[in-house]
Amino acid sequence: MNAAAAPRFLLVDDHAVVREGMAQVLRRRWQDAVVDEAASLDEAEARIAADAPPDLALLDLHLPEPERPTIVTSGGVSAAGLLDNLRRLRSAQPLVPVLVVSGLVDAELARACLQLGASGYLPKSAATMVMLRAIELVLDGGLYLPPFLASVATAPPPRSVLTPRQRDVLRCLVQGMANKEIARALTLAEPTVKAHLVSIFRILDVRNRAQAVLAGRDLLARDPG
Repeated sequence: MNAAAAPRFLLVDDHAVVREGMAQVLRRRWQDAVVDEAASLDEAEARIAADAPPDLALLDLHLPEPERPTIVTSGGVSAAGLLDNLRRLRSAQPLVPVLVVSGLVDAELARACLQLGASGYLPKSAATMVMLRAIELVLDGGLYLPPFLASVATAPPPRSVLTPRQRDVLRCLVQGMANKEIARALTLAEPTVKAHLVSIFRILDVRNRAQAVLAGRDLLARDPG
């Protein structure tokens, strides 16, 4: 996002009081921000079609939508169509980052959202400062991971597969840094960072940034290097 431009947000939540509270927080932080609201996915899609795409969509997974397949999370919580809601919003505007805001503190559901391309998973119980940090991170091109999200149980590639510099880049990526932050921290050019990320994605056999972070957390936890 252009640092000089006021951000445009889309709040998708069926509770008006929640939307109003989040809108106030956003406008206190970004005085000139444009904050659009939608109480359903239908309204969200209409907003996206009628107006300029938002810089960030904040999506509550629990929306009153038509019946969809039921999923059961690792915490035993049954919810209808939660992931389909995310898929639908991502399909409506694939280039708009989506920060999932949910009342569920569930690692399995959070991982699933990240695998589907969400730019973060934020529990509604998070403090205001945590929410703002997550939003700032995503607006800057980063990825927000909640503290409760455990590393994925996958076998990491051997340590020797990643070069020392690739491991440095991966550590920064796992910390939620955007490309320009990684470049600054490691004294690299942004194109060099991008080239390293392409190699890391290939080595870890992942397709996107979220999957790389999840796999990278597991690798670095088992083999700090």
